[in-house]
Amino acid sequence: MANQYVGFGGILAVLLAIIHIIKGRTFKNTVLFLIFLSMGVFLVKGLALINQVGIRFSHFFSIEIFFIFVIGPSLYIYFNLLLLGERVGRKTLSFHFVPSILFLVFYLIHSIYLMYSGESLDELGSGFGPTFHSKYDAAYIISTFITIVYMVVVLVKFIRLFHGNFSRYSWAIHIILLLTLGLFGVNLHLAVDLRFLFSLENAFVELYIPALSALSSTVIYAFFISQIYPITFNIVSETFQKVRYQNSTLSRIDPEDLKARLEILMNSEKVFLEENLTLAKLASKLQVKPHQLSEFLNNHLRQSFFHYVNKLRIEEARIRLLEAEETPVIKTAFESGFNSLSVFNTSFKREFGMTPSQYKKKFGKQKPDP
Repeated sequence: MANQYVGFGGILAVLLAIIHIIKGRTFKNTVLFLIFLSMGVFLVKGLALINQVGIRFSHFFSIEIFFIFVIGPSLYIYFNLLLLGERVGRKTLSFHFVPSILFLVFYLIHSIYLMYSGESLDELGSGFGPTFHSKYDAAYIISTFITIVYMVVVLVKFIRLFHGNFSRYSWAIHIILLLTLGLFGVNLHLAVDLRFLFSLENAFVELYIPALSALSSTVIYAFFISQIYPITFNIVSETFQKVRYQNSTLSRIDPEDLKARLEILMNSEKVFLEENLTLAKLASKLQVKPHQLSEFLNNHLRQSFFHYVNKLRIEEARIRLLEAEETPVIKTAFESGFNSLSVFNTSFKREFGMTPSQYKKKFGKQKPDP
């Protein structure tokens, strides 16, 4: 029975991953894809291990460690996207995913070495048994512990945000239950990794199956609430913003004064040219909180932080394209604050109906409007 349940959860997780990437390659969908794919890989591998499928090549089971490293940061980034509604910079992404990338590089090098040296790829030796352990036990412990830390941080932030508002947003309770169930499953997995410290060497199966079942339940529950309460995965960010504004508004801040200071920063100092400018950094320059600045932009300028900054960068790039005709488009993009040529081209074309190169060719000899 447990086999079928875990198998169902694993297949469902993979299907949910595929569905989210098919729905549209937005950053949020990509993060959800990583979360569900990681869960799917973990569950399918667990099912294979319990049923002794592919034991001869059990070394490759350890690729799941990469996905365990990925789950925590992905959850954290996803919920911060919902809470703050801002894009995540490359430096932030790099910081959170450094452990997973480092492990993947090491694992691939080790795997290539094993294959070319002719060493056995069977980590289980004489076969699967109650005292099963991996060469990567330390990596399992570290990755699982990191995931727990990320999940606790997300859970605490969520509870603090909705404190006093659960009666108005009953679906939020389901999110907390979902995170709690997932946290329970991950803690069980940590118990599996640390069983040698508690004289439970022979209890691998007894701990591992409940851990898989709990995480399978997490996937099934996520699917359930996404169907019963579509708000949880569709317009949840709007609700987050609403709750944040209820907890701390702009009542003590003069909108006109904030607007004037913002215009000075943007028009005179041109801080939007900073490649890694974020909502938090801009808010710090204005001496307000990030959610207060976000509220101001949404309510008074009718724009998100991303669209507000992007529009200024596009206009700056437009002027530079016409004033410096010999400057390569890619240099103009970077000098205007963009850190990706593809993003620049897409944004520019959306605004003017043509690529930067086409615009430069068509209007290059004309003086830009002041």
